[in-house]
Amino acid sequence: MAPRRNYTKEQMSKAIDAVGRGMAIATAAKAFSVPRTTLLDKISGRSALETKMGPNTVLTQHEEKILEDWIMSLSDMHYSIKKDELLDSVQHIIQKEEEKNRKVEVKEKKSQE
Repeated sequence: MAPRRNYTKEQMSKAIDAVGRGMAIATAAKAFSVPRTTLLDKISGRSALETKMGPNTVLTQHEEKILEDWIMSLSDMHYSIKKDELLDSVQHIIQKEEEKNRKVEVKEKKSQE
């Protein structure tokens, strides 16, 4: 596997624009320091323009913020968090958010009837 190359969204955008204006994919990739195969994937539609690498996240940004605020408040009180406590808290946050979403879905379904 080739080493991962760091590039910005701006570099990729400029490379895509250059290919759109007629520049060869390999030339644009080299000129803007982006991976050639990634550029090809984005141009051909195999990969979305705003795709993030890696697995999907488990928590939403809202859930992460809840967890972050809780950890910071414990830190302010000089309380350390053990791994098991953290994992239990993550599970609790996910379950609470799922409950809220189910309640919203039920309300929406009832209002449509």
